[in-house]
Amino acid sequence: VGERMSRYEFAIKIAEVLGLNKSLIQKAEMKDMKWIAKRPRDSSLNSENTRKLLTTDFYHNPFEILKEEYLKGE
Repeated sequence: VGERMSRYEFAIKIAEVLGLNKSLIQKAEMKDMKWIAKRPRDSSLNSENTRKLLTTDFYHNPFEILKEEYLKGE
C-alpha cells in the first residue's frame, strides 16, 4: 500500500504472478515511445480516499486477485 511502481515494474509483477515469460517485457524510456496521446511521466494515483470508502480488501494483494480473475477466464 502506498508503493509506487513504474509501468515496467508493474508489467514484470503481472508476468510473475501469472507465470508469464518476463523476458518478453522490454524496458523503454517514455521519450522513446510513439504515443498517440501525451502521457504523464508519473501516472501513479493516491488511493487513500478510495481505501477509506471501500470495504473490498484489494489493496493488500491486488496481483493475487488479478490472477484469480485471469484464471477464471481460461
